[in-house]
Amino acid sequence: MKQPATPEAIAGEPLPDRNGGARETLLLRQLPLAVTVAHRYTERPEIDDQLIEAALVGLVLAVDNAEQLSDEAFARHAEMLIDRELAQFIEDCRLEREDRILQRERLAASALVRVEQALLRRDDIRLMAASLGLQPDELASGFVSALIQRPEILALTETDAGVGGRSTGR
Repeated sequence: MKQPATPEAIAGEPLPDRNGGARETLLLRQLPLAVTVAHRYTERPEIDDQLIEAALVGLVLAVDNAEQLSDEAFARHAEMLIDRELAQFIEDCRLEREDRILQRERLAASALVRVEQALLRRDDIRLMAASLGLQPDELASGFVSALIQRPEILALTETDAGVGGRSTGR
């Protein structure tokens, strides 16, 4: 029986993707869901970087725990884990749990690396980088930075770059 991924596990090596990149595709396709759920935790039009990072931790956990779920079932599962991570992040901040906040920062950095790695394995990212005269890792890193600073960029990537995906439509 497969052990579920835990927040601590994502700080290590990514799980092997035996499905020909299916986990990476799922991760990239569900980025808009993570941003949408993170938006629920703020009253401001702009979203805090740390909320996006906490949402990405939840999304990576969902992807690492994904079995053979339909897209809709996976989206519900991912939404639940993203919500849980965001609620825990807010609670840790409210109670000023410095040790947990530092641990979450490490987890968020690992989640961001996972997104970058998934981008780097895409042919369209490599082609786009070459056409722009960039190294693929520069483009992937830039995309991840833009995602954190301006999460609305996902609305563009869904159609223009083929990287994003549809959320649950809520």
